[in-house]
Amino acid sequence: MEEEHKQTPTRWEWFQEKAKSKHAEWWLGTYSFFETVILPFPTDPFLAVMVLVNRSRALWLTFWTTLTSFLGSVFLYGVTVFFYHFLVEPLVVTFGMESIVAQVSAQVSSYTFVTVLFGAFSPFPYTPVVIAAGLLRVDFIAFCFGAFLGRALRYTLVSVLTLFFGVTLLKRVGRIATVATVVLVAIAALYFLIQLR
Repeated sequence: MEEEHKQTPTRWEWFQEKAKSKHAEWWLGTYSFFETVILPFPTDPFLAVMVLVNRSRALWLTFWTTLTSFLGSVFLYGVTVFFYHFLVEPLVVTFGMESIVAQVSAQVSSYTFVTVLFGAFSPFPYTPVVIAAGLLRVDFIAFCFGAFLGRALRYTLVSVLTLFFGVTLLKRVGRIATVATVVLVAIAALYFLIQLR
């Protein structure tokens, strides 16, 4: 029992140690890149730990995470356009994302910028949005703008909240992300209504 009780702080100390290492930024950037491409676990907690340990570099860490995630988006978009059946489709089937990709495709086709922005910002899986965009070969400029802005808004929110609330934020990430998503959905709905008029 005593050993079990000590496991949580040990993990936290491990994250702190990695965040202080000289390779920490590359570790964060690499994870951010691959999280966008295929990894199922979000980058947000890792960014929060990095910001907490390196407060003076919060702005740079936020930009770095945004950039590497954006590059992951561009990479996956390109791979989907040129190698979907060979590389991407097997992963989509393996992770059971067929129905999600199909649902998202309809929205991406009609509202590229808003859908990509929403996908990049919200806590819902972002990978199906990028795959759908690549499959439909949507406007690349609109895709890039939505992807970068969405990721920038998301990671800026994580960093700012971490600076204000510290460790307690890690326990509330889900709730905060849900509230933020509701706000974004409301904005997107308003945008769609204006377009329909």
